[in-house]
Order: sequence, then structure tokens, then C-alpha cells
Amino acid sequence: MTISYTVSYFPLCIRDKDKDFKIKYANVVLLFKIVIFFGHFVLFPGHSDINELASHGSLFTPDHYGTPGCLGNSDGGKGGGLIFMAIGDELYVDGTIANEGQDASDGSSAGGGSGGSIWIKCGRFSGHGLISSNGGAGAGLNSGGGSGGRIAIDTPTENKYLGEYTSIGGRSGDPSKDTTLYAGGPGTVFLKDTRNQYAHTQLRLDNKGRTWDHYVTLNESLKAYSFDELHLVRKTAIHLVPDGKRLNLTVHKVEGDRTGLIHVHANQTLKAEFLDAVYTITRTAANFKLDRDSNAIMATSVHVVGRGDVAFEWNGRLINVQHFYIAYDRTIKIGFYAHTAGIAAGKYRFIDDFGTFRFSTLEFGSGTVIPYPPPMGVHFIVSLLVCRHA
Repeated sequence: MTISYTVSYFPLCIRDKDKDFKIKYANVVLLFKIVIFFGHFVLFPGHSDINELASHGSLFTPDHYGTPGCLGNSDGGKGGGLIFMAIGDELYVDGTIANEGQDASDGSSAGGGSGGSIWIKCGRFSGHGLISSNGGAGAGLNSGGGSGGRIAIDTPTENKYLGEYTSIGGRSGDPSKDTTLYAGGPGTVFLKDTRNQYAHTQLRLDNKGRTWDHYVTLNESLKAYSFDELHLVRKTAIHLVPDGKRLNLTVHKVEGDRTGLIHVHANQTLKAEFLDAVYTITRTAANFKLDRDSNAIMATSVHVVGRGDVAFEWNGRLINVQHFYIAYDRTIKIGFYAHTAGIAAGKYRFIDDFGTFRFSTLEFGSGTVIPYPPPMGVHFIVSLLVCRHA
């Protein structure tokens, strides 16, 4: 263990529900392992027979303890604790900071604890270590894993950390159910730093290849969310609270392995890789689902490249897309209320009727499948229609 510091002091805090640990340093070098298994915190605890609790705690400023897993024959796994670090100068991590939910004990038929909270504020951040807040595993055929916790890193300089962040749900008690809702849901990793003198935000999510039904819900009581980067890997699904209110999600760049899902509900608006009055091209690495009365404002040229069973489920309003390209062997599902529209300077130039689609270019890759709900007709207004074959 090596800790260096200057005369100026800044707090590094590790807390559980009974104690506060405060170590004051300006520069902290972590070459060791911190593992926290006390306290309680975040998202969904483990469950038996799909007994889920609502998510809680902020992804931006995580300050909640983990939640213990649900009871079985005995107590479930304990939730992770709360780690808060406020470091005035530099944090260098080559070791491990782990704030995990505990596994349920063998034979307990109980759920795993959810991951804890890790909140780090520092002047500079670098290293090649591991920061994790994973959920604990369940024990028993009908037990569930605890969800991942929350990790947030905030630095006023560019984040130079090249290590790993993990906030993954715990295993279900029955291995055959680990891709179902019995597994713990994903936690959140939020990163904020500075790029070219501007704040830069990232939200990173990992669902370990489990079902899309394990949504990450943005429920911070905000009307609008904005991320410079949204990383979706291993079948992560994200949405806003589906409460019928007018909510907005802006994502300047979507990254991932093409298995994730962005779901937009009624009265919600998604802006994905769109710049007003600028010609943009996107091969957005995700799948999309637009419900009735939802809106998606996207790039001028959109290439549908998602690898889900349905790459684009469209039953809302698609705005400002002039060129729509569907990649090879993708499935597009179009609902009765799907249509297109155009906006300029914040005002609608046109709104097409339901079932009407207006593009300058529309291209169907070979193997494209587009089912329509009967007896829906198809009305394309296009300058160039391309249908490719193998």
C-alpha cells in the first residue's frame, strides 16, 4: 500500500451504516484491494419468485447502501456498502475497489444482495485497475441474484483511467434461469470528465447477455437527460419512466455491441446522434423500440444495424431522417401508428399520416423482413428505393 500526500488535505471516506471512516489526503495511490461487504444499497435486490423492488439512488450522485436479498429459509445476501472518495488532486488505481453484494448462503433459498455505491470525485484520475459494484448470487432453484450497484466518477480533467468498471447483476440460484428475470439486473456506471474544456458524460451499462426485460430505468425525477456517450453491451435495455409525462433523452453517441435496446414510450422524445441543421450519418450500435405517441429525432442518414430479434420496432414518429438504410438480414417491425415527420428550427415542416413514410433514400438489405399489422397498407414517398438481394 502506497499513499502520498501534500500539506493540503481532502477527505477520502468509506462508510457503512454504523461507522464513518475518513482519511484525508490530497493524492492517493491504490495498489491494493478494498472490498466492502457491509451496509445496504441500490437498484433491485435479489428475489425469490421474481419479487423485485423499485430502483433507488441516483446514478449521478450515488449515496445509498445496497439492499439485502429477499428472505428464504434464512436471510439473503447483504447489500454492498457506500464508498465516497473526495480527493483534491490525483487518484491512481492499479488495484481493486470492490463494493459487492454478498451471495446468499448455500441452502438458504434466498436472494443475493445488490451491489453498493461507489462515488469518486478527484482532480485527476488514472490507473489500470478494477472498480466493481456487482450484485450477489442467489441460492436455490427459485432464488434470484442481486442487481448491480452504482458507480460514479467525477473529475474536472480528462479521465485517463484505462482499467475496468463492472456493475453487473448477480447470478440466479438456478443456472438454467440465469438469462431470465431471476438474474440480477444491471447497475450503472456514470463518468463525467472534461474534454476540450467542455464537460463530457458517459453512461455505461452491461447486462451480461440476459433478457431485455431487465431494463435500466432513468428515474431521477428529471424532465430531460443528456449523455455524450451511451454504452450498451450484452443485451442491456434502457428506458425512461413510462408514466405518460413528457420526457426527453438526448444521446450524442451510442456505442456497444449492437445487442442493446433503447425503448421510447408514449410522450417521450429520443434525440440520437442528431445535430440541428447539420448533415449527420449514424450506424447506431443498438436496437430501437418506439411506442405509440413516441418521438425519435435521429441523424440525416440512419443505418439500422442492431442485432436484436427485431432491430427496429416502430410504432411512433420518426423525425428528420432523410436516408434510411436497413442492413443485411435485419427485421423491422412496423406498427399501425408509425409515420415520419420533419422539423426545422424547432418547428414541424410536415407530419405524415399514420402508415406514411417519407425518405429521400430507402434501402432494404438482402434478407430484410418487415412485417406490417393487417390490414395496414404501405405508403412510401421516396426518391430512391433500393431492394438488395443476396
